[in-house]
Amino acid sequence: MEREGWSARDRASVRVLFRFGICRQDDIKTKYRITVVPTTRIGACQMQKSFSASLPTSLLWPFAGLLLIVFANEMLVMYLLPHVLPENTPDAAKNLADSFLLTLFCSPLIWWTIARPLRKLAASEKGRAETILGQINDGVIAIAEDGSIVSCNRGAEQIFGYSAAEIRGASVEVLTDGAPGEGRQPLSALLAREAGAEQRQVWHELAGRRKDGSSFALEASLSRVEYGQQTLRLAILRDITEHKEADARLGEQKAFTEKLLQNSAVPTFVVDARHRVLSWNQACEVMTGLKAADLLGTDRHWQAFYDHQRPCLADLVIDGKQGDVATLFSDSRKSPMIPEGLQAEGWYPRMNGRDRYLLFHAAPVRDSRGEVIAAIETMEDITERQQRQQELEAISQLVVMLRGARTKTEIHTIILDQVVELTGAAGASIVLHDLLTDEMVVELGRGGWASATGERLPPGVGMARVVMAQGAPYICQDLAAEPRFAHPELLAGLDAVVSLPLIAHDQSVGVLSIGKRGTISPRELRLLGAVGDIAANAIHRAALFAQTNTRLERLAALHNIDLAIIASMDLSLTLGVLLEQMVSLLHIDAAAVLLYQPTSNCLEFAAGRGFRSPLIKKSRLKLGEGLAGQAAYERKILFTANLDASGEAFVRRDLVRDEGFLAYCGIPLTAHGELLGVLDIFYRTPLRADAEWLEFLEGLGLQAAIAIEKSLMFSALQRSNADLVLAYDSTIEGWSRALDLRDRETEGHSLRVTEMTLRLARAMGMNEETLVHVRRGALLHDIGKVGIPDAILLKPGPLDDAEWTIMRQHPVLAFQLLAPIAFLRPALDIPYCHHEKWDGSGYPRRLKGEEIPLMARIFAVIDVWDALSSDRPYRPAWDKERVIANLREGAGTHFDPQVIAIFLGMEW
Repeated sequence: MEREGWSARDRASVRVLFRFGICRQDDIKTKYRITVVPTTRIGACQMQKSFSASLPTSLLWPFAGLLLIVFANEMLVMYLLPHVLPENTPDAAKNLADSFLLTLFCSPLIWWTIARPLRKLAASEKGRAETILGQINDGVIAIAEDGSIVSCNRGAEQIFGYSAAEIRGASVEVLTDGAPGEGRQPLSALLAREAGAEQRQVWHELAGRRKDGSSFALEASLSRVEYGQQTLRLAILRDITEHKEADARLGEQKAFTEKLLQNSAVPTFVVDARHRVLSWNQACEVMTGLKAADLLGTDRHWQAFYDHQRPCLADLVIDGKQGDVATLFSDSRKSPMIPEGLQAEGWYPRMNGRDRYLLFHAAPVRDSRGEVIAAIETMEDITERQQRQQELEAISQLVVMLRGARTKTEIHTIILDQVVELTGAAGASIVLHDLLTDEMVVELGRGGWASATGERLPPGVGMARVVMAQGAPYICQDLAAEPRFAHPELLAGLDAVVSLPLIAHDQSVGVLSIGKRGTISPRELRLLGAVGDIAANAIHRAALFAQTNTRLERLAALHNIDLAIIASMDLSLTLGVLLEQMVSLLHIDAAAVLLYQPTSNCLEFAAGRGFRSPLIKKSRLKLGEGLAGQAAYERKILFTANLDASGEAFVRRDLVRDEGFLAYCGIPLTAHGELLGVLDIFYRTPLRADAEWLEFLEGLGLQAAIAIEKSLMFSALQRSNADLVLAYDSTIEGWSRALDLRDRETEGHSLRVTEMTLRLARAMGMNEETLVHVRRGALLHDIGKVGIPDAILLKPGPLDDAEWTIMRQHPVLAFQLLAPIAFLRPALDIPYCHHEKWDGSGYPRRLKGEEIPLMARIFAVIDVWDALSSDRPYRPAWDKERVIANLREGAGTHFDPQVIAIFLGMEW
């Protein structure tokens, strides 16, 4: 009863109505069912009871007072009567006097104590009843047994439009519609029907009629009232037109809401606080297969989702068990739209004959007091969206895995493993087209098709070639009707096959196929299409990657061969490096170089790598003999994919047998139009050479020819240079001998000092290249004496000052003689400076200390040693100790002390 707009007096009035039974509590559930105004029903109840209960209750105390008055007066009369009447008064007179006195005394008392209060009480009750009736909004009419109106209150006047005077004495028929409808009845009929009925409070809907003739809905309750000797019917009337209109509006709203639910495409159901189904719309019926008629009013809605009883999301919302949602659903969260709403999703297998992935939304429905009275739950079939999501995740995973794959085998393995996992295929394969042989190659098989891995299908065989040529998917759901498969035995136990062309950049690279038990669903076809696109690009990318790697390897091989050619001038070493690079980087099993010998017109073995036996070293072929001879003679590359089928063309049959070679390629080595030899390349596995490979081999042959030509040219140059150097040295030695022959005193001196100077120079750390110039300088140290006159050079006695001046000019003459000769210029230090002294007293330039070239400092020691140790016409040779003493004495003045120290430390 705690309704909005109800005062405390209203609520008190309603409680009185309940207590007196005038209305039921059910009538109060909705406000429009009963209109309560202050004291309305209370006044009616008091009016009813005033006729039956109020009067007896009011006489109780006056009656007790009357007895006391009569008793008191009787006692008074009994006391006074003997004193008033004589003793002989007859009894009849005494009784008469007794009655008179008792009446005399009691009448005023009775008036003042009983009659007067009763009169006031009646007036008060009447006034209170009139007041109550005047305040009641509902109409109250007293009806006589003949159906005439005895009285009415102001509420009745307002309801019907009549005044009390106008309807008093009139029949109740004036207040009711003569043509009732919609289940209503006239008041007269109600009075007749309940004339002898049991006294009870019942409300009836009637057809009312106002003074203006308008009809309206009326609600009435009848009760009997005993008023004196008359029995009246008391009618409490209420205009329920607004209530009926409100009922109609609510009914329309309810019907509209129900239609909204029923016609909604979103499956929706509602359960009340006791988990009973209140609504189950048509979309729910379609999705779950359960009819609303079977579920309404029950708590069996769980049967739509589970095979055993467990709460749905709406049940958890009603029970306030939001914490259990996470344990009962695979994915759950709060609703982003409804504050108290929840979301959950999950797979529901075999729901109305199919697997579904559902998304649930549930929210509570609260009344005005905030109590949960129901919960509404919607379902959304997001199976396709979930499958698409799973497909995207699977494809993303496939892309990630393929991104890390580098080899063709890795890519094929990843693709087929994912296809088998996503589609449940019993067999799967990838077939690629070999451009060289025009064969379809089963690169990899999985499941029941694994045994076909590596098989090569010739042109015109198999369904894969048809699919690749047409560029469209092939779907067969009835394998018995398809005869074009290359291996029907692999289809045993299968019901359907799908083959997809792998197209990358508008070019078919192969075919992806799967076989299944059962039919292939549209979802699986969609997945295969996506995987096929990714697979085609991945395979194309792998092919480009492999091609790029191959080209890089070939470039690296050519670069290394170039480096080997540059780094070495030795032919055997160069050929060894060339063949090593070819075998290791180009995956060649064996290779050899046969050099052409013009004198014998034959090809002879020069170098080889990768051979297991020494038979290759015996290779000696005439020009035009065998495949190598033909390649050299015709000067073009000869390729043989099958040596066994070459017949007599390959004459080295023992080599083929012992080595197990299957394929051969002979590359002629030519440079500037001149034949240099043949490059033999052997394979122990089948070789399918494309144009790019042959072009590379041609470049490789050119590199080899350049290496051979360079080595041969360098060898010839070395020989020429050696001959020239030998000629130079012979000339220098000839000059030296010519000087010795001119000056007999120094005969043999040049050769001796040359050998000793070389020994001392090596001891002091000079390299071999410098020693060449040391040797030449030592041999030509006195070449300047050719410009000294014989009279001075061959004079037997001492020379005078003028003659010494001329003699000291021979170093300058040596410089003038040798400086114009470029290859002798590095050797000038000894002829030009070997007479310079450490202290600067030498000639011709008076150089001092380290200004003197090291060659000259070394040679000066050796020159003095040999001169003092040899006989001269003007003195005999000194002994060794004296010479050593002289040299030690000249250290720091004539000679470099460091050179003297190293010289004296050597064995001479």
